[in-house]
Amino acid sequence: MRKFSFVIPSYNSRTMLRYSLEALNNQTGYGPEDYEVIVVDDGSQDDTWDYIKGVNRNYELKYIYLEREACSSRGRARNFGWKAAQGENIVFIDADIIVKPGHLSELDRFYNYQRNVVVLGTRLMLPKGAFIDFSNLFQIYDFNRKKLALIDITYFVYNSLSYNISLVRTPGILFSTCNSAVPKECLEKISGFDESYVGWGIEDMDLGCRLYNLDNLQFAVSSRLEVLHQFHKHGPNLDEEVKRNKAIFENKLPYGAKNVPMRMELEIWDVLGMPNDIYLERFAGIKPGKKNKAVLEFRDREKLDQLKDNIIKLSEQESLDIEVHDYCENTDLDIWIQFLGCRNSIPQYFPQSRKISKLSPEERSKYCLSRNELW
Repeated sequence: MRKFSFVIPSYNSRTMLRYSLEALNNQTGYGPEDYEVIVVDDGSQDDTWDYIKGVNRNYELKYIYLEREACSSRGRARNFGWKAAQGENIVFIDADIIVKPGHLSELDRFYNYQRNVVVLGTRLMLPKGAFIDFSNLFQIYDFNRKKLALIDITYFVYNSLSYNISLVRTPGILFSTCNSAVPKECLEKISGFDESYVGWGIEDMDLGCRLYNLDNLQFAVSSRLEVLHQFHKHGPNLDEEVKRNKAIFENKLPYGAKNVPMRMELEIWDVLGMPNDIYLERFAGIKPGKKNKAVLEFRDREKLDQLKDNIIKLSEQESLDIEVHDYCENTDLDIWIQFLGCRNSIPQYFPQSRKISKLSPEERSKYCLSRNELW
């Protein structure tokens, strides 16, 4: 049995899919005995299989074709995919996603630490007309605050909440199938995706909220599990599909929809301009107010054990605002801090390489315009 199975749904996306599959050949230190890739073609008419066959050189590629029906959906396609998988952990990406060579090694960093964990990653947005050359792709399109158009909205979310997702009271709403991993046995327990979500959106949040209700399953986010999203426009019925699926979600999962804002309905401007204390109250249930604050800077990996001891002592205090600023980012601190469990004060964790300061009004407008091109 392999450790990982990539599951990729696709519909008339053969060019983007080929780039996605090509990138999967480059997983450093991993071969066919470690991972497989399952493409579920949801009724494409663009000769997807003829176009992609043979692209896999370092892994086994399974291709499943589903006839297009009224019930066709991304959730249905993914259900076919993970059920056919032989891997212990299901890695979800989309047909428009390009992963880095260290994708599996980063997931292994979490799964070697703890078995029952849902791992969430981030993504950068490739611009229209980006030339995809794997020899320098990830050097050209890397995280850079000066390249605002590349930065996905989730970076701003984590910069407000912190990269310690245990701070979020319902982390399932942050689950996204463009870059995540779930133990297969957990998908089996909840029967996978709800296939009543037809069209675009929210079926992943539904899955995330149901996974979060499972006992002994931890959610964690990795700032290093970063993928590239290929530019494309969404279909003309996007707003209508999201509205319909949102209604299903609200009726079915009131604990996820009524207590916290939904990821998909957050206005970009609000996310960029909302004060951190209000953001924390909406997502984490932390009431704004004056608190004692402790800021811990981690600059010397030799002092990691000392830092962990300090964090534990501080987290035992009531109503303390703890911020951990990680300048090293080459230890297990990011995982350890998310697996601390229930504390009187939950520490916020900020990897400094992904730090984004507040945008000026001019920068916000520029960012919103760049995002509108995608949607």
